[in-house]
Amino acid sequence: MKYKSKSSTNSPMETKRLSSSRLPQPTPKPKQASQPPNPATRTKSPEPKRASSAKRTLTCYLCGREFGSASLPLHEPKCLQKWERENATLPAHLRRKVPPKPAPNISKDEWNKLAWETSQSTLMPCQNCGRTFYPERLIVHQRSCKTPQVTMKNLPSADAMSPQVVESTPSTPTSSRAPPTFECYICGKKFGSHSIKIHEKQCLKKWHIENDSLPVGMRSAPPVKKG
Repeated sequence: MKYKSKSSTNSPMETKRLSSSRLPQPTPKPKQASQPPNPATRTKSPEPKRASSAKRTLTCYLCGREFGSASLPLHEPKCLQKWERENATLPAHLRRKVPPKPAPNISKDEWNKLAWETSQSTLMPCQNCGRTFYPERLIVHQRSCKTPQVTMKNLPSADAMSPQVVESTPSTPTSSRAPPTFECYICGKKFGSHSIKIHEKQCLKKWHIENDSLPVGMRSAPPVKKG
């Protein structure tokens, strides 16, 4: 009696399983480590819109300082009280009337222009150096300004001179008259037509140096040339 071997009695399912187990298995891909996002490729958040222009300021018509539109209404009452208090302590010849406040229904540019002109209208010149100050600052300045400048304004007029002095002045021919002179708008000194331009530039630089060396409360606006 013959027996069949077990190997020859494999079922079709087992044969398929055995054949598939002999096939090469695919190599699993290594897991890639998670990388942080590249900042170069990161989506940029929209930048906040900047203001088209800097915040506009308004000028105080009393002291000439600049304030924000919300700060000026708070500053003005205090500045007016200070102005009236200091004005009352001045000598009678230095006291002023309260400057008029610009009308409210104008543009900011017009307000600043009128307010600045109003604040500057109360400045008074020093009789020694010719620089302008607010009256309360003028008194402080004059304590240290002891060197009067000799100007044509300080010289007596021909009418005030005695007849003897006028008669003793030798008359000069028209052809030999001295060339015309021009007064410096900063210091009041007289110069020829060619020298005045050079002098005024140097005099203005000197004025700024001296003005900047003063305390903030004693500084004044630069002189303006008329005409």
